[in-house]
Amino acid sequence: MIDDTHGRVLYARDGDTWVLRFTGAIRYTMAHAVDSFLDELFSRQHPGRICVDLNDTESIDSTGIGLLAKLANGLARHGGERPVFFTSNPEILETLHNVCLDDLCTLVAGAPTAVAANEIPATTPDERQLAGTIVAVHRLLCDMNAENRAKFQSVVDAFERDLAPEAHK
Repeated sequence: MIDDTHGRVLYARDGDTWVLRFTGAIRYTMAHAVDSFLDELFSRQHPGRICVDLNDTESIDSTGIGLLAKLANGLARHGGERPVFFTSNPEILETLHNVCLDDLCTLVAGAPTAVAANEIPATTPDERQLAGTIVAVHRLLCDMNAENRAKFQSVVDAFERDLAPEAHK
């Protein structure tokens, strides 16, 4: 189980609609579990629609934002609708706008009608697996636009150096 002080991600399914609820502080330490869940979701379930409830999100780091971009890209790749992100938190809303995530989703003030009650199971990635997840989602952010590339390319470069140290000697 993921420690509440670091946040949790809950989910529910209603037909081909999925609801994800991000609560607390969403940090990179959760990335592997959420990434694995999304991989499984898109490979086996083929959702038509995903609603993301961010109303109880206290904060979200760039890795969490990258996972939201992965979710939006996954839906688009599989012919699903644009995801709907619900939030009434002005800081979270500003963060989503600042990385142009609103270009990939629909932002709605309020909350979805479905309640997400199942917790995404924690994973125990090694450092290399976690770093790989962090690099992948930051690449997605970089690929969105030049402004994001300027913000996040240094993160990608640093993690890639750590993942392949012999290539940079």
